[in-house]
Amino acid sequence: MESAEGLPRFVLQPDPRSAGQARRITSDILTGKVEGDTLHNALLVVTELVSNAVNHAGTTVSVGISVSGEGLVRVEVGDGRTWPPQPREAEPDAVGGRGLLLVGALTDRWGVETQSDGKVVWAEITVVDDAQRAHHRSAADAADPGGQESDGYMSNSEG
Repeated sequence: MESAEGLPRFVLQPDPRSAGQARRITSDILTGKVEGDTLHNALLVVTELVSNAVNHAGTTVSVGISVSGEGLVRVEVGDGRTWPPQPREAEPDAVGGRGLLLVGALTDRWGVETQSDGKVVWAEITVVDDAQRAHHRSAADAADPGGQESDGYMSNSEG
């Protein structure tokens, strides 16, 4: 499984513990390069994508992580099955089935590239540092002094 963007990759076995291993390696790669929500979101995304690959493909899993000069974290997870993942609506009491919805909510965009030996599911997250977050919050507070609107970084205010 080649990286869609030529990223350095690490390979994991089809084992449920691989998601935690991917999260730890990704944290090591990204620590010092991104922080706060960006780091947290990237760790959640890699965990979900690796879990999906292990649970649904059952093949070795390759993971690529990068931070571009344009301010994007890119996560790529490849496996040996060509069928694309499909977001679905889970029943309210279902244990799983929300992973791709979570990936969609935490990223700017995500997609799938099918290859001859499998697929690569990729996701991109815009890097937002603490200074940008503070500026964004200040602008949102000025625009909505009552606090009724969410600014994209905080929870909606309670009524």
